Amino acid sequence: MEQTLSDLAVGGGIFVLVAIIGIPLFAIIVELSSRIQAKITMPKRTSNPRQVANLEILMFLMECAAKHPDQRFGQLLINARVTDSNKDMFYEESIQILERMRKSNLL
Repeated sequence: MEQTLSDLAVGGGIFVLVAIIGIPLFAIIVELSSRIQAKITMPKRTSNPRQVANLEILMFLMECAAKHPDQRFGQLLINARVTDSNKDMFYEESIQILERMRKSNLL
């Protein structure tokens, strides 16, 4: 059975621990990140570089969120150079976004 992010969080008892003993948000993000990364497998062979780039972007954002827990999601997107507030990214290729993200200094 597939688990959603909320299933991982609630099923794993993470939110219960926070409510009871006050585990810091950073610990929650790291735990969720490791659980999600364990569920995502990069394709060993693929003819679709866009799919690989999309998965790398998601992994990069999870690592950034864990390393910078004080940043809001929009801040992470802008600081990781995924986008800026004036840019329409609808037609931009994932590979271009990933290359720009690699140049950021968030990791």
